Order: sequence, then structure tokens, then C-alpha cells
Amino acid sequence: MKRGQAAVEYVILTGVLLIFLVPIIQSSLVQTSTQLRLSQLDDSFTRLTKSVDAVGALSIGAQEMVTITTPSGIESIAIAGKAIEVQVSMGGSLQDMGYLTSIPLVGNIPTNAGTYHIRVKKESDQLVNITLKESP
Repeated sequence: MKRGQAAVEYVILTGVLLIFLVPIIQSSLVQTSTQLRLSQLDDSFTRLTKSVDAVGALSIGAQEMVTITTPSGIESIAIAGKAIEVQVSMGGSLQDMGYLTSIPLVGNIPTNAGTYHIRVKKESDQLVNITLKESP
């Protein structure tokens, strides 16, 4: 066997291996990114609902600041009654995620990706208001 032929065979073998490995690696990276975004979303809204429950157990006027980070892909955030419903686009499909609180709440949360400071304030015996903190 000539050296030139062996070198060409190694190049062909390396090319064939790359053809199979690159899609597998890319798929793994996409799945990891999706799982990271879902984890970030779940962590933020779990923290927010715990804060709502804690403030709801206190007296009128009690408030707490919560910092949440929302990932990209959020289509909508609905706050109704004792629930926060988040619709998020992940991997080409829409997923609905729900978070329950022990007290009714009102307010809004932006759907744009970013970090937000949210004020959680008890407005009455049966209502907690969540709003973006105003910039000083």
C-alpha cells in the first residue's frame, strides 16, 4: 500500500466519522439548551409563587422584592385567580406551565427575556399584586 493511498483513506474515514458525530453533538447541545431554559423558567416562577404565598400570609401592606430571570421563548404569561400560566416555545412546540398560589393575585410580568425585579405586595385580605419595580 502506498503512503498517499493510506493518507486518503484516513481522510475519508475521518470525514465519515464526522458526518455521524456532528449531528449527535448538535442534538445534545440543543437538548441541553432547552433543558437549561426550562429549568431557569421553573426556578424563577417557583420563587415568585413562594413569595406570593409568604406575603399573602402577612398583613395588608406587606411586600417583598423578587428577582426573576425569564428565558427567551415565552409566548404569554397569564395571571388569573390563584394561578400563573406560562406558555413557552421550546424545541418547535408550545408548552404550558402552571404555578399555583394560596391567595388570588393580579398583575403582569413581561414576556421578554431578561432579569426583572418584581414587587409582591398584599393589597387586601384576599389579594396580592405583583408588578415590576419602578426604576429610581
